[in-house]
Amino acid sequence: MFYWFDITTKTMTLNQKTKVADSSLSFLFPTIATDARGNVGIGVTGISSSQHPSIYLFTHLAADPAGKINGPFLAHAGTDAYSCGKGPRPLTGVVGWGTYSATVQDASNPMKLWTVHQYAGSPTPCVWETRVIGFRLDSKAGAKL
Repeated sequence: MFYWFDITTKTMTLNQKTKVADSSLSFLFPTIATDARGNVGIGVTGISSSQHPSIYLFTHLAADPAGKINGPFLAHAGTDAYSCGKGPRPLTGVVGWGTYSATVQDASNPMKLWTVHQYAGSPTPCVWETRVIGFRLDSKAGAKL
């Protein structure tokens, strides 16, 4: 679960807000970007008891009613479980999950967004994979990879 707020920064006016939740998934490290049309793309790590940590997308199209969030859309499925012990001595060189998470607008094509997120792709403890995913926000399909 996470919360999404749309705020006009010039006046600090809250335009809309919504709680984003799914009955079967937990979400970690949401990141957000807006395309040139004002459509919003959100990248997250999603996990459940039956889903390895995977990359999901959410959208809010400029034409959507206030508070409407579309998704989750599975962008890349994790292939392994993830575990990393938290003993008294931290592991040398281990960088925490979510450190490399971001969603941004493409500098050369403002209609395209990119998200960078981790997913579970290794059976080795404390090892995760990072995927870069380009997508467009589409009024019919939500997020088009």
